[in-house]
Amino acid sequence: MVTDTRSISIEDRNTLLVVTTLIVAVTFQAALNPPGGVWQDDKYDLKENCTDVPWSTANKCTVIARAGTGVLHSRAKIRYDTFIFVNTMAFSAATIGAVQPQTPKTWAIILGALFAPYIFRLFADIKSRCK
Repeated sequence: MVTDTRSISIEDRNTLLVVTTLIVAVTFQAALNPPGGVWQDDKYDLKENCTDVPWSTANKCTVIARAGTGVLHSRAKIRYDTFIFVNTMAFSAATIGAVQPQTPKTWAIILGALFAPYIFRLFADIKSRCK
């Protein structure tokens, strides 16, 4: 059933905007502070003797995790990628709900912009695996 967005009452529209704002805030915060947190420092392979300065060119240590990357990403990549995908979809759906596109062309543009990063990442992953 298609309803005209101009027939929505002011109270309903305000409620929609408040709920949308809360969803956007929560999903944005979840992206900044992912589950499991982020590595505070570079993590090196314990089997190697890493006494060199980390940024030295003579450093031959194997970096297991870089500072600032998600802990969950280094321990369970599929779960982390799933979380990021679902979180981004919720963020985008809430944002689209606030905008309420009126025409099919507008919907197509928004959906294209929504899926473009995932398509680019998919091709980048495929390219890196083929090397």
